[in-house]
Amino acid sequence: REQVRQVVALSGLLVFALIGASLAVYIGWRRVAASRADAQADARWHRALLRTASDGLHVLDHAGRVVELSETFSRSLGYQREEMLGMNVSSWDPDVTTAHLDTLLQSPGFSLKRQHRHRDGHAIEVEITGTAVEIEGSKWLFCASRDVTERNQTARELQIHRDHLERLVAQRTAELQAGEARFRTFMDATPATTWIKDGDGRLLYANAAWEQAFSLAPGQWAGR
Repeated sequence: REQVRQVVALSGLLVFALIGASLAVYIGWRRVAASRADAQADARWHRALLRTASDGLHVLDHAGRVVELSETFSRSLGYQREEMLGMNVSSWDPDVTTAHLDTLLQSPGFSLKRQHRHRDGHAIEVEITGTAVEIEGSKWLFCASRDVTERNQTARELQIHRDHLERLVAQRTAELQAGEARFRTFMDATPATTWIKDGDGRLLYANAAWEQAFSLAPGQWAGR
């Protein structure tokens, strides 16, 4: 009987140990599964944010191929999003070289002004900000581009109007100076003393005859 009780006790301990181990494995598996589910949910969330962003977000691999992008970026270049997956950056920015990509991949952050080529061939002026990121041994370029074509065109038009206005002002100033010079030449040739005063009686102008009459040097009358 004593041996039977010992066997039963040992069997109970073994069953309890097996249940505990199974429970621990189950809890661990649930945690891993939950962690994976959270990671997958985060990935879906981040991907959704990327694809629906208002700026032209795009991710390039070390060779300049598109691995992810926003709808805004593909639309700005005249493509469907799926068409641009795997497309090389040279397809819309022909001037990008391998050396240029290598430099950007070593940069913690960059800001560029570039011209992108639309699918129909017309040029798009863009400002690009980005950063190089290394994930699991692979390097990626996370970029955000913004179309500034209209803004730059407006700035150029304003500059044209500003330059035109400055030319008109310079021309008018030259005309006034020439007119004043002719007036002075004519008045200085007049033998009669001639002067002009403002409402407070201060001299605004006096010709050479007036200056000679009062023994004043040219312009010495100013403010009198």
